[in-house]
Amino acid sequence: MTDRSLNLATLVLDRAASHPQRPAIIEGRVSRSYGEFAVAVDRAARALVSEGLGPGDRIGLEVPQFFAHWVMIMAVVRIGGVSASLIGPAGLTRAGFSGFDAILSIDPRSALREAPGRFIAIGDDWLRRTESASVEPLPDADAAAASLGRFVYTSGTTGRTKGVIHAAASAAQSVAHWMEVYYEDTKFLQGGGIEGTMHHQIAIWARGGAIISNHDLRDDKTALAAAAETATFILAGPASLASIMDSKQGLFDGREGRIVRSGSAPVSAQLRDDVLARLAGTMFLGYGSREAGTMAGGPAELLDRHPGAVGYPPLGGAIEVVDAQDHPLGPKEHGIVRVRNQTMARSYINNPEATAEFFRGGWFYPGDIGYLEDDGCLVVLGRSNDVVNIGGVKFSPTVVEHAVRALAGIDEVCALAVPDVKGINRMVLLLQSAADADRPALYAAIVESLAEMEIANFIAKWVDEIPRTERGKISRAQLIDQLRAGRWA
Repeated sequence: MTDRSLNLATLVLDRAASHPQRPAIIEGRVSRSYGEFAVAVDRAARALVSEGLGPGDRIGLEVPQFFAHWVMIMAVVRIGGVSASLIGPAGLTRAGFSGFDAILSIDPRSALREAPGRFIAIGDDWLRRTESASVEPLPDADAAAASLGRFVYTSGTTGRTKGVIHAAASAAQSVAHWMEVYYEDTKFLQGGGIEGTMHHQIAIWARGGAIISNHDLRDDKTALAAAAETATFILAGPASLASIMDSKQGLFDGREGRIVRSGSAPVSAQLRDDVLARLAGTMFLGYGSREAGTMAGGPAELLDRHPGAVGYPPLGGAIEVVDAQDHPLGPKEHGIVRVRNQTMARSYINNPEATAEFFRGGWFYPGDIGYLEDDGCLVVLGRSNDVVNIGGVKFSPTVVEHAVRALAGIDEVCALAVPDVKGINRMVLLLQSAADADRPALYAAIVESLAEMEIANFIAKWVDEIPRTERGKISRAQLIDQLRAGRWA
């Protein structure tokens, strides 16, 4: 990448100049060309400048429409500002602690009017009124590298909003990496929101590919299946991947030429096999966070050797597994995962307590437990705050699940710590297996496996299906409530 590309908007606008008719964004049956995208970004940038906004200004965006939202993000990048997405119920909370110079919304009656900072209602009239405004020059390469880049928010497992800032220089490094992965005709579908994949989209545009809108696809299986069949590259976490797989029976059109990369959390071998059988010819594993971007990755075949595997650190990155005193552990020793790479954030915004907990000594602690194989492959076993006490023995439910799921004949398992009438935790295993499985033999194998963890007492309940949330995840709290209410009695 040249110095000029440090301002990421130039990557996209240069592509627009060379291929104005090529599709940049696909929304259902409507395609938006690079030329159309560039014109819209230019108009929005002029409007921002006319409002007195420029390099370094922090600008919140409440623009839910997919195309319009990306136009505003790239317009903020073009003027050297710092953007943040404030869409949905969390928008007001995010705006409250981020200190924005301006908040732009398409809704003149938005609740964000009450947030600190200047509120600007935007729309076609706003753009037309400012078309004649002059555009200030983009900051030079040094200024772009030194500027802030993008607010990214995460609640993690705490449910409390936290935010980090990704600097423009680290964003450019991440985009440069992904430009080596994507190709000119890539049609990219993301399984989640913009927050965790922005560098992917910009890299694809810099290569001349197209982004497929995922707006309003969650509840429309037909539209979701159509978007997946249009895509040549899908990036999605396990829950989103499961939703895509549920959107259609049988083979997806174009399977052989499609690549899928999982993200955020470990993916099961069962889901991997379904993806490769029906959706994609190639699949890669991914492990990442909004704080640190891509933390590990590798071929999906790793799951055959290491259930729970997420891969190896990227070039220039490092992964360690440490004990409670931050001492590095050896291969196959279970401990706390920590990562370090060139593009990670260094702290949370206005949250010194969370910063001290998750960013220490130049490392980011994503809150997972796991171990490293002899070859350096990371295996993630679960969350570090998921440990419970059963009869004086502390264990992670996900470690138990990992051991039980590895037994031949077990299709799925969920380990729960359920208080009895005296308030004493008892381990309950919800187990799925084939109807004709030898369950007494499976139970004996589970007893033998858990004895190695000093877990001698548990209750096994065979179920037809382990319930999941709408997002495809297992909620231990909900399952415990259902058990105490008499389900599976």
